[in-house]
Amino acid sequence: MLKKILCICLALLLTACKPVGDVMTSSNAYSLLCSTGTPAISLLSIINSEHSIDISEDINVIGEAFDKADYDFVIAPINLGVNKSVSSGNYLLLSVVSYGTYNLVSTDSTLNKGNVLAMNKNGVIKDVLEYLKQTDLRKYDFEWCNSMYDIEYNFNNSGTVAAVVDEVSYNYLSSALGRELFKIEDINVDYEYQSHYDQIPEYGMFVRKEIAEKDQANLASFAKTLKTNIALYKTDKTTFNKVLNDSDISKIGFDSRELISESYNYCGLDFVYAVNDYDKISFVLSLSESTVPETIIVK
Repeated sequence: MLKKILCICLALLLTACKPVGDVMTSSNAYSLLCSTGTPAISLLSIINSEHSIDISEDINVIGEAFDKADYDFVIAPINLGVNKSVSSGNYLLLSVVSYGTYNLVSTDSTLNKGNVLAMNKNGVIKDVLEYLKQTDLRKYDFEWCNSMYDIEYNFNNSGTVAAVVDEVSYNYLSSALGRELFKIEDINVDYEYQSHYDQIPEYGMFVRKEIAEKDQANLASFAKTLKTNIALYKTDKTTFNKVLNDSDISKIGFDSRELISESYNYCGLDFVYAVNDYDKISFVLSLSESTVPETIIVK
């Protein structure tokens, strides 16, 4: 199916897609539910399009969406999405839209052990940290927080504090706290050394099964839009800045254009078809003893 989609993309690129300002949009309107934070930035190019976007930080809302099948696309933690796609039978995994970019950071530049705050307990980062705790992170104990605001509160009201955060959260914390945070440990480097995989697939885009099977032309156009623009914005900063300034970023859950701008090239955004990233996805899910049936991958 993926080969068909890619071929259709070439035919549709000049007809089904048209420039709106500097944003390429597809000819069919879709509804999307997306987890808050980094993965939502992947939707920057379609904020001003005909597509509707809902953002949620509630993991229960994201999970329930797979059962209800009210949205055409759900962007979710890849472990949650795979497991819910298997159990519900309503969605297929189209692509990875963001990879983990985690660092252990602290107010103490000499930190080498102790308690460390973390968030996204329901995501793959929990499994990654437990995996690395056997080796590189064995001197650290992890305490799970509900949100970035809980981590920020601890930094503001405690002495030495350490946390595992992604690039967007790191930039947010540094700005909010107004003081330097030291990067003590690069989780991605540790992960690559131990697993021999150079990326941590973190959030996936899941498409309603009916669309993947019966609406391949419009799906191809939509996928091409996202993939093209995510790559474009990393190199063409004139276009990126125009789109960023012209877009209502509250629609993707952000209130700071500066945060998006300084994080964009370094927060793991990408659009890689799941069929081409199957081994990486399978390995990170194996850390929680989960499997990825090939039947839920868009081919």
